[in-house]
Amino acid sequence: MRPLLDHEIPLTQHLLSIGCRHERAEQLLVEPLSGGGMGGLRIGGSSIEWELGRKVAETQFSDADGTPVIASLNVDVYDQLFEIDVWKVDFSALQRWPSQNEVSQMLFNPSLWASGVRP
Repeated sequence: MRPLLDHEIPLTQHLLSIGCRHERAEQLLVEPLSGGGMGGLRIGGSSIEWELGRKVAETQFSDADGTPVIASLNVDVYDQLFEIDVWKVDFSALQRWPSQNEVSQMLFNPSLWASGVRP
């Protein structure tokens, strides 16, 4: 496990915020998920069972090549932080996480809410 890297903090904090979570991104410990280079992170401190519970937040951004990326914050069955799932829609490797400036421009997306994402 390692602390979040500087470039991972803005998106993580954004997901925590829209998911109405009180954890601080700077205090999380994570480990990269092996998902074809998509950039997902397992979040430490979750239950020993590591069982996915539900999605609490989701947002979307464009990678450096313009391909849409969906990032989700998931909790385990005990409502503890579980992972940040990153899915680039063409299944290619993620080139970069969004910058602080890009994250600050992300708006609430009602279509994501309608798709079942709930805090």
